[in-house]
Amino acid sequence: MPLQEATSQIVASPEETPFPGDLSDVVDAEETAKWQRGEYIGSIVQRVLDGDEEAWKELYREQWRPVFNKIMHMTRDPDLAEEIAQQVWQHAHRKIRSLRNPRAFCSWIQRVANNMTLNFLQR
Repeated sequence: MPLQEATSQIVASPEETPFPGDLSDVVDAEETAKWQRGEYIGSIVQRVLDGDEEAWKELYREQWRPVFNKIMHMTRDPDLAEEIAQQVWQHAHRKIRSLRNPRAFCSWIQRVANNMTLNFLQR
């Protein structure tokens, strides 16, 4: 094989080569990670819906911190954030069967946390 043919197979054309500031690989990796995380949490939620109490504990361990952080950001009071977070999780435990898509649990519980915190702050 001539050198020019071999080189053309190895070196990408300028159109195919990302410029140094191209973040498409990073964005794709982040999107893939989000999708995989949603699938993972969705599988735990499905186990909860199937009656697995250990799955509920796992879900709580996985999502407690993001819920608390959301509430803490809104209240700036750790004790109040803890109290509201407990109420959010009690509400979620009662209402999880109303969740249509198990993969949407993370956004669902964040919305519950947001709404319950706003309701508390308005009192």
